[in-house]
Amino acid sequence: MTLGEVSTRAPKALGMLYDDSMNQKTMTNRLPAGTYYVGDLCYVVRDDDWFDFCKDMYPEDGSERCGIFETAEGINYANFCTKYGDGCYGDYQLRQYAVDSGTIGCIPISALKEFDAEEIEHLGNVVEFPTSFEVGYDGESGTITFGHVDIITGDVYGKDDDNSYEENDE
Repeated sequence: MTLGEVSTRAPKALGMLYDDSMNQKTMTNRLPAGTYYVGDLCYVVRDDDWFDFCKDMYPEDGSERCGIFETAEGINYANFCTKYGDGCYGDYQLRQYAVDSGTIGCIPISALKEFDAEEIEHLGNVVEFPTSFEVGYDGESGTITFGHVDIITGDVYGKDDDNSYEENDE
């Protein structure tokens, strides 16, 4: 698939733009208003259901899909790959997001069969979105957006060609 083509091979996933190496590019879409868990979905999706989530994101053809998906119950959620895989990432509200699956998602609380807010408090966040909201990924900066929540998974500071951080001469 080339840059500019939209992937339609994944039946449950809405389209996502890819380049020749199947790297995630910039995309946006919308989810409805509601209360959502924002963070690595591997912490809140039951083990019995996690395989289906992974199958949607990583189909048998070896590609990688990110964007909006639908649960078996017909509930839409979003999931995006982080720019640098596992780790701990932050947003502009100084909240932290632990990542062990290389992804950060946004899923309605109503879609979670087992949910303990206290148990996952240090792994992600529960966010109320009073109106429908945009979700997206900026491939250049590695920023994942869920409405007013921007999670930075790329470099906060620019890097020069030798991958060392640029000095601020001010």
